[in-house]
Amino acid sequence: MAANGPYRLVLTCLDVHEVSNSEKAGRREATPVWTAERTLPQDSDAQKGLRFTFDLPASVGPDPVPSGILSDGKLLRYRMTVNLPGYRKVFQKDSPPVDRYRTLTITAPTPGADFRSELQIPFDGG
Repeated sequence: MAANGPYRLVLTCLDVHEVSNSEKAGRREATPVWTAERTLPQDSDAQKGLRFTFDLPASVGPDPVPSGILSDGKLLRYRMTVNLPGYRKVFQKDSPPVDRYRTLTITAPTPGADFRSELQIPFDGG
Protein backbone atom coordinates (compact mmCIF):
# COMPACT_ATOMS: atom_id res chain seq x y z
CA MET A 1 0.00 0.00 0.00
CA ALA A 2 1.49 3.33 -1.02
CA ALA A 3 0.29 6.13 1.22
CA ASN A 4 -0.11 9.68 -0.11
CA GLY A 5 0.21 11.15 3.38
CA PRO A 6 1.08 10.20 6.95
CA TYR A 7 -0.34 7.12 8.65
CA ARG A 8 -2.59 8.02 11.59
CA LEU A 9 -2.85 5.54 14.47
CA VAL A 10 -5.45 6.04 17.19
CA LEU A 11 -5.59 3.82 20.29
CA THR A 12 -8.79 4.07 22.33
CA CYS A 13 -9.72 2.33 25.59
CA LEU A 14 -13.44 1.68 26.02
CA ASP A 15 -15.38 0.68 29.12
CA VAL A 16 -18.47 -1.46 28.58
CA HIS A 17 -21.45 -0.81 30.87
CA GLU A 18 -24.81 -2.55 31.02
CA VAL A 19 -27.59 -0.05 30.47
CA SER A 20 -31.17 -0.88 31.32
CA ASN A 21 -34.13 1.10 30.14
CA SER A 22 -37.78 0.40 29.47
CA GLU A 23 -37.05 -0.58 25.85
CA LYS A 24 -34.02 -2.85 26.18
CA ALA A 25 -32.93 -4.54 29.41
CA GLY A 26 -29.30 -5.52 29.79
CA ARG A 27 -28.07 -3.65 26.70
CA ARG A 28 -24.30 -3.07 26.65
CA GLU A 29 -22.75 0.22 25.60
CA ALA A 30 -19.07 1.02 25.12
CA THR A 31 -17.85 4.43 26.26
CA PRO A 32 -14.36 5.79 25.43
CA VAL A 33 -12.35 6.51 28.60
CA TRP A 34 -8.92 7.18 27.11
CA THR A 35 -7.43 7.83 23.68
CA ALA A 36 -4.02 8.59 22.19
CA GLU A 37 -2.82 9.28 18.68
CA ARG A 38 0.43 8.79 16.73
CA THR A 39 1.41 9.62 13.18
CA LEU A 40 3.99 7.85 11.04
CA PRO A 41 5.59 9.25 7.89
CA GLN A 42 4.00 8.27 4.58
CA ASP A 43 7.22 6.58 3.46
CA SER A 44 6.91 3.98 6.28
CA ASP A 45 7.11 0.50 4.76
CA ALA A 46 3.72 -0.99 5.61
CA GLN A 47 4.77 -4.27 3.96
CA LYS A 48 7.31 -4.78 6.75
CA GLY A 49 4.88 -3.59 9.44
CA LEU A 50 4.42 -0.24 11.11
CA ARG A 51 6.54 0.29 14.22
CA PHE A 52 4.90 2.37 16.96
CA THR A 53 4.50 2.66 20.72
CA PHE A 54 1.89 4.15 23.03
CA ASP A 55 2.41 5.13 26.67
CA LEU A 56 -0.56 3.62 28.51
CA PRO A 57 -1.99 5.26 31.64
CA ALA A 58 -1.57 3.41 34.93
CA SER A 59 -5.35 3.36 35.37
CA VAL A 60 -8.46 4.48 33.49
CA GLY A 61 -10.91 3.76 36.30
CA PRO A 62 -12.22 0.81 38.28
CA ASP A 63 -11.39 -2.65 36.96
CA PRO A 64 -14.21 -4.43 35.13
CA VAL A 65 -16.55 -6.61 37.21
CA PRO A 66 -18.64 -9.09 35.16
CA SER A 67 -21.86 -8.22 37.06
CA GLY A 68 -21.12 -4.47 36.93
CA ILE A 69 -22.03 -4.21 40.61
CA LEU A 70 -19.56 -3.99 43.49
CA SER A 71 -20.57 -5.86 46.63
CA ASP A 72 -19.20 -5.21 50.08
CA GLY A 73 -21.53 -7.72 51.77
CA LYS A 74 -23.30 -5.02 53.80
CA LEU A 75 -25.11 -2.81 51.30
CA LEU A 76 -27.46 -3.53 48.45
CA ARG A 77 -25.87 -2.06 45.30
CA TYR A 78 -27.40 -1.31 41.92
CA ARG A 79 -26.49 0.17 38.53
CA MET A 80 -27.68 3.53 37.30
CA THR A 81 -27.11 5.83 34.34
CA VAL A 82 -28.12 9.43 33.89
CA ASN A 83 -29.11 10.34 30.33
CA LEU A 84 -29.53 14.02 29.44
CA PRO A 85 -30.25 14.90 25.79
CA GLY A 86 -27.17 16.42 24.16
CA TYR A 87 -24.74 15.14 26.81
CA ARG A 88 -22.75 11.93 27.08
CA LYS A 89 -24.04 9.17 29.35
CA VAL A 90 -22.90 9.37 32.96
CA PHE A 91 -22.61 6.14 34.89
CA GLN A 92 -23.05 5.76 38.63
CA LYS A 93 -19.81 6.82 40.27
CA ASP A 94 -19.05 3.50 41.96
CA SER A 95 -20.46 1.31 39.19
CA PRO A 96 -17.54 -0.50 37.52
CA PRO A 97 -17.65 -1.51 33.86
CA VAL A 98 -18.62 -5.08 33.00
CA ASP A 99 -15.84 -5.27 30.39
CA ARG A 100 -13.05 -3.19 28.85
CA TYR A 101 -11.25 -3.35 25.51
CA ARG A 102 -9.07 -1.24 23.25
CA THR A 103 -9.36 -0.42 19.58
CA LEU A 104 -6.51 0.49 17.27
CA THR A 105 -7.57 2.41 14.18
CA ILE A 106 -5.03 2.95 11.38
CA THR A 107 -5.80 5.29 8.50
CA ALA A 108 -3.81 6.72 5.60
CA PRO A 109 -4.67 8.60 2.43
CA THR A 110 -4.09 6.31 -0.57
CA PRO A 111 -4.87 6.42 -4.28
CA GLY A 112 -8.59 5.81 -4.73
CA ALA A 113 -10.32 5.01 -1.44
CA ASP A 114 -8.31 5.85 1.68
CA PHE A 115 -6.93 3.00 3.79
CA ARG A 116 -8.67 2.27 7.10
CA SER A 117 -8.26 -0.68 9.45
CA GLU A 118 -9.64 -1.14 12.95
CA LEU A 119 -8.59 -3.87 15.35
CA GLN A 120 -10.21 -4.74 18.66
CA ILE A 121 -7.63 -5.56 21.34
CA PRO A 122 -8.80 -7.51 24.42
CA PHE A 123 -7.98 -5.80 27.70
CA ASP A 124 -5.50 -7.81 29.74
CA GLY A 125 -5.59 -5.60 32.82
CA GLY A 126 -2.39 -3.77 31.83
